[in-house]
Amino acid sequence: MTFSVETCARFRYIRPVRRPLITAALLGAACTAGQGETMGSLSGGGGSSTTSGSTTSSSSTTADPELTTADATTSLGTTTTPTGDPTTDTDRMDLARDPDLGLFPGPPPWCSTRKVDFVFQISSSPNVEPYQDNLLQSFGGWIDTIEELFPDFDVHVLVSNTWGSWGNNSKCFCLEDLGCDAIDEPNYPCWAAPGDKCDNTRAAGIVLPAGKGASNKLCGIPDGRRYLISGDPKLKETFGCLAQGGYSNGSSQSEAMMEIVKPYISAPGACNAGFLRYDSLLFITIVEEGDDGSWSYNPTSWAEAVHYWREDPETLFVLGVLSDYPTDLEEFLGYIEHHHQLDIGEPNYVQGFTDAIEMALKLCEPPPK
Repeated sequence: MTFSVETCARFRYIRPVRRPLITAALLGAACTAGQGETMGSLSGGGGSSTTSGSTTSSSSTTADPELTTADATTSLGTTTTPTGDPTTDTDRMDLARDPDLGLFPGPPPWCSTRKVDFVFQISSSPNVEPYQDNLLQSFGGWIDTIEELFPDFDVHVLVSNTWGSWGNNSKCFCLEDLGCDAIDEPNYPCWAAPGDKCDNTRAAGIVLPAGKGASNKLCGIPDGRRYLISGDPKLKETFGCLAQGGYSNGSSQSEAMMEIVKPYISAPGACNAGFLRYDSLLFITIVEEGDDGSWSYNPTSWAEAVHYWREDPETLFVLGVLSDYPTDLEEFLGYIEHHHQLDIGEPNYVQGFTDAIEMALKLCEPPPK
């Protein structure tokens, strides 16, 4: 099978899904055989990947992790079918130009549905204590940027629990004769300890940040949700409250990422019910100093797990606010086709966040006629 020059010229606008390297190899071979030319890879160098303002190369993973229906078990203990998953949703697959190759034509679906789901994974480990001022100066600008660049989009904003528990519960029940010191935080909300099930679920939206340097109050998200939506009152103020998680807990960025993309946590009745939409852009911002706090798996397997549930690479963008030295999270970013990286030591992160969103919006530019 061979393709015309015109068809080959448009391949970079056709999005390989599920096995991008295999798809790229097939297309490249077909174009080379037919035209005597070498076509660019669809899964690596063509991605919008930058680090501190400079372009870097990136690559996609090829293998699917062995995930089972056990991964679709809700926090209530019942099993749900992963609704809206690109591998099972017939409406989504109807868009396929060639189902055998797993290709999707034109811009990604969120460009027309105008849906964006923002996830903020902000570490609350002691490592980020030196950067609290940088964060606090960025929160308002992040929301201003979202409102400015997505004025007519259906936007969801969730601050994710990367630790998997609520605050320092044990500190609320310390007994002096056991040699346990209470947390050095006068406003610590021990009245809420130990939190409910979702407060202690990794990747669930935070509603009451607790810890040293945290806002330590119920932030007041409307309608019992664990995430904000377009039109919520006091959006900037509420986000600032949610995002101020302090620096006395812990963090596992990779495990939180692998959970947030699974359909079960956004299923009806689950902690983040209604948050993640299959036809949205999932925009994840990671803030971490140093390596990830998890001992499980490795950067390659983290990316494989994320790609398993978020098949179309153009429906995912990851911004990493990371250390200025090599870390496993930086390696993970290299496996995400569309990503951007900032130095956590920068005075604030508003411009870098804006740059990343503008990069994501370029995915909606139409292909040439």
